[in-house]
Amino acid sequence: MGCFLSKKVVPQSEEREITEQEREVLDLKLQRDLLQQNQRKLKMNQEKEGQLAKKLLKEGKKTEAKLLLKKMRYQKQMLERINNQLEHLKKMVHQVQDDKFPSQRAWIKIQSAIVLSVGSKALKDMNKIMSIENVERIMEETREGIEYQREIEELLSGSLTQEDEGAVLQELEEMTKSVTENPSEVPA
Repeated sequence: MGCFLSKKVVPQSEEREITEQEREVLDLKLQRDLLQQNQRKLKMNQEKEGQLAKKLLKEGKKTEAKLLLKKMRYQKQMLERINNQLEHLKKMVHQVQDDKFPSQRAWIKIQSAIVLSVGSKALKDMNKIMSIENVERIMEETREGIEYQREIEELLSGSLTQEDEGAVLQELEEMTKSVTENPSEVPA
């Protein structure tokens, strides 16, 4: 009966210290993993935003679609930078692991630091990009603004006569002409 409840004593393995080289390899691999995660995230966002841009164009929202396309272009550039960083990181990992020449150690450390700093900058840049939720929020605010504008137009359309509306259109044309002729002077 005691054989089921007894604990086996596992001998403690000798603790081995992690070398500087192993630590550098680990740092590089962690940076690589972060870049790969963000790469996948950007690709998924681009697919969603591409569909959203098509939907916006079908709805006649050209300016919002254009904004989304600009964002997608920026993300594409970020993906290219990430791919370059990943390739560079892979080379660095191999160089650190195959460290056959101790005289190159300082050079490898400098390169590792550069790669890590550039990688973290790329990650920060990606986080600055608006998420798809932010784009949808902006579009919702734009929709609300358009609805508010329509409400005001409906309220004013009943109180203005045809002459008043004609005068408003004429004043708008004059303002447009004066702004295009003298962009520094805007009429009050």
